Amino acid sequence: MSPQIERIERQLTEKYGPLLTKKQLADLLHRSNKGLDYTLSHPTESDFAASLYRMKLRLGRLIYFRSIDIATLLAGEESPDAH
Repeated sequence: MSPQIERIERQLTEKYGPLLTKKQLADLLHRSNKGLDYTLSHPTESDFAASLYRMKLRLGRLIYFRSIDIATLLAGEESPDAH
C-alpha cells in the first residue's frame, strides 16, 4: 500500500470510521444522495461508477463502503478485484 493511500485512509478513518455510509460518501465526493444513488445504479456508465458499485458492502438493507477501498479509489489506484 502506498504512503498516499495510507494517508487518505487514515484521514477517512479519523473522520468517518472504518465504514462510510452512502450519505457520508456523497458528502465526501460533493454529490447529492440521489446523484450517488444514480451512479451506483448505473455501474456501466463509467469506470468510476463500476468501481464504486464493486466496493459497496451491504449489511442488511444498508450500504457501506470501506475506508481503505475509498482511499485506494481516490488515490487513483483502484484494483479491479475490490472487496
